[in-house]
Amino acid sequence: MLRTHLAVLPLALAIAIPEARAEDLTKSASADTDLAFAGNDFVDWSADTGWFPSGFVAQLRLKATIAAHTYVNAGYRATAYWDDEMQANLAPVAGSGYLDVAYGAELALYGRIHTTVLGYEINWEGQIPIPWIPEDLLISGAGAFDPRLDTFGVYVADQTAPITILSTDAIAQVISLGGISGGLYVSMQAGMRATYRAKKISFAGSVVDAVEDRVTIDQPTGGFHSNLSLPTQVEGTVKYAPTLTFAAGFDLKIFGVRVVDWTIGSVPVVLPGIDRAVKLTGDAPNVLLPELDGIGDGARMDFESASTQFLHIKNTGLGPLQLIPLSPPAGISVVPVTLEGKDELDLRITVSEGALAAGSTNIQFATNDPDRPIVQIQLGMAVGGTDPGTPPEIAPEEGGCSAGGGGQSIGLLLIGLALVTKRRRVRA
Repeated sequence: MLRTHLAVLPLALAIAIPEARAEDLTKSASADTDLAFAGNDFVDWSADTGWFPSGFVAQLRLKATIAAHTYVNAGYRATAYWDDEMQANLAPVAGSGYLDVAYGAELALYGRIHTTVLGYEINWEGQIPIPWIPEDLLISGAGAFDPRLDTFGVYVADQTAPITILSTDAIAQVISLGGISGGLYVSMQAGMRATYRAKKISFAGSVVDAVEDRVTIDQPTGGFHSNLSLPTQVEGTVKYAPTLTFAAGFDLKIFGVRVVDWTIGSVPVVLPGIDRAVKLTGDAPNVLLPELDGIGDGARMDFESASTQFLHIKNTGLGPLQLIPLSPPAGISVVPVTLEGKDELDLRITVSEGALAAGSTNIQFATNDPDRPIVQIQLGMAVGGTDPGTPPEIAPEEGGCSAGGGGQSIGLLLIGLALVTKRRRVRA
């Protein structure tokens, strides 16, 4: 294996380099995640105009069942901090929130006629077929927002123009009643307002009252190892406020006798607002950590044979590893080390003549390995040879340290009789 040696700097140059301190270690790391909720279903909405207009011998009634689509996406950045203890917090990624909502209606039209014409009593009631549901009855809206906790997130709205759902001058084609003639016209206008608000964030096994709040993470048995998984879930509310307004005209003759001829410009349908609970889930943020290997308990370097000795060290973690010598004894030359994830090199230490005349000494290194903030190497003459020491008792790593898990699902939206493919937006 080809080893990379750290060159020893000339003394004059070394004096010009600022002394490395433990405070210079990087002991934080971040990871991003996108959380999402997607729901496509027939929510508990039903609309009924009742029979209208009141007091007429021929009336209409419209019923609607609402199909709703909800998609919410939000981006967060998790950051782990380790010094005396491991802590982490969650911050929203500005502008990463995205709300996409839509609804449509399955409509049913009914009619009834109760009258007497030329001595004949007419009593009819039944469903009037609607030939097709216009696709432009789909109401949708989308907007971006900052996904902060328990603050107003985003407001979207949409409204259609009046849309004809039935128009015929041959009433006998839709109402099976002898001697009937005339025309029927029905139109609908739909509107929607929707808002999203985040209510609760579960992060790394805790519930945070606000984003940026830090939570403490206990060190697991065996240590943190190479990465830290921080399961995250956001619970919120999407509030729908839909409206439906119908207009209708009915011109009816039986046996040539005009029974009714009315037009109503606005028949509002009361639809209560619905607060829909949503849970945004996704892959847990995975923070990359450093992990030192090669300096164990009792590590030593023996300078009897040469004034320069090496210990082969590895960063078995995924985040950058740093080692900084702490106040090295006089006559001891060593350079701070930075190793990228899964990298390795030879740690090189040189002692000047007479530096170990008193026997042996110890040199300590501050590291940014959250499991091993301080490591020590014995330096001496005839101390039994250079040896990396005994590795610390750390259990085998199984996918990194995690405080839980998460998942998400994406579906299709069926509104009325139309299959609509909705857009998705995930932060790049």
